[in-house]
Amino acid sequence: MMMLMSFSLGQAQEFRHDSLAFGPNEQLTYTVTFNWGIIWLDVGQVDFQVKPSTTAGKQSFHFLSTGHSFKAYDWFFKVRDTFETVSIADLKPLKYRRHTQEGNFFMNNSSVFDYNKMTVSSNLEDSQTPINMKINRFAPGTLDVLTTTYALRSMPFHKLSQGDTLSPIVFLDGRTIRLPIVYKGKESITGTDQKPHQCHKFEAILEKSNTFRSGEAISVWVADEPHHMPLLIEAKIMVGNIKVQLVKHNYLTE
Repeated sequence: MMMLMSFSLGQAQEFRHDSLAFGPNEQLTYTVTFNWGIIWLDVGQVDFQVKPSTTAGKQSFHFLSTGHSFKAYDWFFKVRDTFETVSIADLKPLKYRRHTQEGNFFMNNSSVFDYNKMTVSSNLEDSQTPINMKINRFAPGTLDVLTTTYALRSMPFHKLSQGDTLSPIVFLDGRTIRLPIVYKGKESITGTDQKPHQCHKFEAILEKSNTFRSGEAISVWVADEPHHMPLLIEAKIMVGNIKVQLVKHNYLTE
């Protein structure tokens, strides 16, 4: 039995799991829909991919997420995002990389985690700040944004009660944050296959970014099935709203 991570949940209860929720060589594809008034437009795509790997002779995972606006809408707001993480089998991140272009804003960050010293060394650069190196200490259980996504999917959801708050420790862009996530209970939604799906609903409070206002909530509906795939994400942005829906998933054999 493998310890995944500790959350501040009610009485700081620790959770364990016997297997990870995501499948081998999993690929998930989402369509991003923008809403402004009565207008709904499919404006982009987000892909998540995980592959088993070996690092220093040990089992590891290679996580990759890419997002892009469709070329027809690049004139309005061009997006090209890449998040990439190599982690060991218990989802502890070893290396993390982010490249972001959103409109006129860009960011290039990379981080390496040292578990002997419990430090993470980062090279940080964005459109307002020249490249600089930063070393942070981090607490046990700290994850990056990608491994947090897969770790949350692997939680034993049956132990959650409506109103419980999760607070994963996330290292992002040279600093550590606690991400408050509230479990809202079960809810049925209609998927892109036009079928009803029983889901677990979560709500996270976002920090201000190039896209989101500070304090805005993002809602996530996660399928109530063994792989706990996120089916729908909804959030307000600076102008309008976005909806991210799962349109394709598969598990490659190689």
